[in-house]
Amino acid sequence: MSSTDPGRRPETPPAFILGSGITALGVFRILGRKGIPVLSLQARPGFEKRSKWFERARETGLSGTSESVAECLRETHHEGGVLIPCSDEFALETASLDDDLSQRFRSCVPPLETLELLIDKGKFHERLVSKGIPHPTTHVVDDPSDFASLFDTKRPRYFIKPRLSHRFRQEVGLK
Repeated sequence: MSSTDPGRRPETPPAFILGSGITALGVFRILGRKGIPVLSLQARPGFEKRSKWFERARETGLSGTSESVAECLRETHHEGGVLIPCSDEFALETASLDDDLSQRFRSCVPPLETLELLIDKGKFHERLVSKGIPHPTTHVVDDPSDFASLFDTKRPRYFIKPRLSHRFRQEVGLK
């Protein structure tokens, strides 16, 4: 059902899906089945474009490099809607929107400072330490030389996560 489908309630504001992949597909399906118009802002959508509820918000979309969410929203003909970020990167951009866009396009993301704390594993670790909150042993690795200290310990098994997952994925191509 597209947003032009006669079964859709015209007063329902559209949901703008920010992101691609399995999370975006799930959002398209869940909201589309409820009759909520769902629009993609992606320039190159993934397999979610095969969903029967998929629709582009405009001809050109987010390329992920040159155009920001704010620029896309300013150029859309829609007066408002709800933003649903499907990645850390888009959640950060959504939380960074200016007051005008935040009023026109609602979202359910925490304040930028909170989001940055939760997404950046190094900042999160620092906060846990500063507040005396128990947490697993954590080694923050900011450059390759920091890896050497990991192998000097008596605990040979590690669960390794990048400090910023979305940047790691962009640079390395792995999750």
